[in-house]
Parts: sequence; C-alpha cells; structure tokens
Amino acid sequence: MDERKLKAAFEAIRREVHPFIAVANIEWYSLFKDEIRNSIAIEGIFANRKELLDVLERNKRTSDQKMAAILGYFESAGSLYDYANNLYNEQEFQLRIADIRQIHTLLMRYESQLGTFQGTVGRFRRENVEVADAGFRPLDAAYISDMMGGFVQWINAQMADPQHNPLRLAAASHVLFETIHPFKDGNGRVGRILLNFLLIGEGYANIAIKGVQKNDRERYYEALAIGDDGFDRMLRMVEVGLQPTPDLID
Repeated sequence: MDERKLKAAFEAIRREVHPFIAVANIEWYSLFKDEIRNSIAIEGIFANRKELLDVLERNKRTSDQKMAAILGYFESAGSLYDYANNLYNEQEFQLRIADIRQIHTLLMRYESQLGTFQGTVGRFRRENVEVADAGFRPLDAAYISDMMGGFVQWINAQMADPQHNPLRLAAASHVLFETIHPFKDGNGRVGRILLNFLLIGEGYANIAIKGVQKNDRERYYEALAIGDDGFDRMLRMVEVGLQPTPDLID
C-alpha cells in the first residue's frame, strides 16, 4: 500500500472541494449521496439514485424504513460534517464524546419514531450484543463508558502529534470503534460518519466506503474482523471510497 499515493489523492480532492461546500453545491451533493447509498447498503438497505433523491426532496415514494435510514443519515452526517469543517477553519477541531452521541441521536431519530429502533438515541448500550456477518465480538457493555473515554482521548492525542497520518488514524479509529460497538444499533453507520467527521476535521473530503455490491460488503466486514491487519485493509477501502459508485441498483 503506497500511503504517499493515497495521501496525494486526498490532497487533490481537498483542493477541489475545500473550503467545505454547502449541500446546495451540485458536485458535493453528488458525493454526499454516494456516501449515503453505500453506507446504508452495508446495513442491507438498498436505494438507487432516484429513490434517494425522492426521499431527500421529500417525495416519499419508498418504504418508511428506507426513508428513515436515508433522512437520518443525511441529517446526521450533514450536520456533523458542517460542524467539523467550522472547527477545522477555526483550527479548533477535537473529538468529544458528545459528538459521537449526537451522530447517533440524529442518525436514529426517525427509526426511533418509526419503531424500528428499540432503544434510546444517543445512549451507549447497557447490554451485550452480537454482530451479524462479522468475525469479531463487540466489547462487553460493562466497559463501554471507560473505553469510549479512552478512545476519544487517544484520537485527540494522535491528532495533536504533528507527525501523525490523518488517513491511518481515520482507518484505525474506525476499526477500533466498530470493535467497541458502543450503541445498541446503528454502530456501522455511526462509525462511517465518525470516520468522515475526523477526515473533515483535519481538512480532508468525506469518502464513501463501497457497500452497494456484495463483494464490497464482504471485504468491509473482513477488514473489521482481522484486527491490526484490518487497519491496512481499511486504508485501501478509504482509497477506493474516493471513486464514485456506478448505479448498479435498478
């Protein structure tokens, strides 16, 4: 894996889309829609571009569950990315526990209203869970609060080091977050929004980890499952995420 090549690709995109462009900008809007489609597809919620646009323009024309997932992701990611960009411009970016809770609160609120999410939005889980199609066991619930505190501390310490690699940090933090799995549901989407939150907070563009095709989803879960080696695999997925996704869903 050539990290210099990966970093150069990110720098090229940053020059094109930074300062952060409002959702009204067509090019950035297209990038954001690509991220939403891929991220919810990893969770088994598939939407083609027309369905996505219908939901975002409030022309329902799809299932309630799909609409809740799309709107939740759009509002959570859009709000947090804008916040991260503002902090970046002010050179004050740091991660807080409250940011992670807010990602989950906005992401899951429509699913909570619909009744498909049975839990409290923004609250860390209090029970043990298993993850379908993943080869790892999430952290025991008793340790989540302490571990999340350490997780945030570790990320901020890494960002304070002028020699740190933002891309490697984003990939490593995503693998670690998914292993902790702090919420009852929605951890995958929260983790992918958090990955982009960290990238934007350090001046990079958001990316879409591919998930529309089955083999992309399988590679993603494999990268999460293999521990330290997963950091390098996640970096490769971040690199692939720079490329737009063909509309493969009818």
